[in-house]
Amino acid sequence: MAEALLAAALGGFIPNVHTLATNFFDKVGFDGDAIGREREISHVVELARKRYYEAGIPVNIAVWNMHLDVHTWFGDPILETGIKPMGKGGGFRVVIFQGAGRIENKGDRGFSNWHRYGNCKREDNVITFEARS
Repeated sequence: MAEALLAAALGGFIPNVHTLATNFFDKVGFDGDAIGREREISHVVELARKRYYEAGIPVNIAVWNMHLDVHTWFGDPILETGIKPMGKGGGFRVVIFQGAGRIENKGDRGFSNWHRYGNCKREDNVITFEARS
């Protein structure tokens, strides 16, 4: 039941995918559209948060630009994971989970490229999540 909540509500969501093929020029256009990326990533987080809240399932949500150099770890249970494409040049990795987790941004891209929701905190370039129950 839980695994279909975001995929059923978010058009174009591709479950269980880790990356998309893009060409260099489309990637540059994607990375240059800061306002569009911010709006899209906020929409993904809010839609996922609402769907799981309505189902009575407490979750942590991590969403980040698929082009970021990041190190991630997410504990079980992971309810949904995949990519939400945006244009031709990229998309956003989405992980919805109830366990603990961690994202470390190893790149130089700033915090407009990632969002989070749940039992979490950000310190410098690291977001840590505590388990939800």
